[in-house]
Amino acid sequence: MRAMIRTLLTAVLLACAGTTTPSPVSLLAPDNLWRVYEGRPRNPTTMHVYIYEMMQECLGIRGRPFDEISWISADFVQRADYRRLSGVWFGELSVIVLDHQRFNDPVVVSEELLHSLLGSNDITDPHDDSRFKRCLIKRIEVP
Repeated sequence: MRAMIRTLLTAVLLACAGTTTPSPVSLLAPDNLWRVYEGRPRNPTTMHVYIYEMMQECLGIRGRPFDEISWISADFVQRADYRRLSGVWFGELSVIVLDHQRFNDPVVVSEELLHSLLGSNDITDPHDDSRFKRCLIKRIEVP
């Protein structure tokens, strides 16, 4: 059933990928509505796999096999309250959608993979979880 839903989600996102004006694909998440503009499936890189393994080790847990996660690159991702996001994780579908400009950003990738591994999303806000804070890759500020 999940594979069928994931295939349907990918098909819907691809249907909008060829439009000249951005048209939203609305995806339902618990108690919220997410909009993904111009979404396209994309293959993860070795960096994505490495971060996933690093996150599992840091958390001390084993998640689902990495190849069961579907990755989508989008021109624009936002919540119903118009807050623009760098990425979002759809747990039931095992899909991570990332803003195309942040697709290879280790900070963003680690955050969405942590959501996946901890089974939480922006609505159940895991950002206060000590494991989340400990394992998230942080941006290094150069003076």
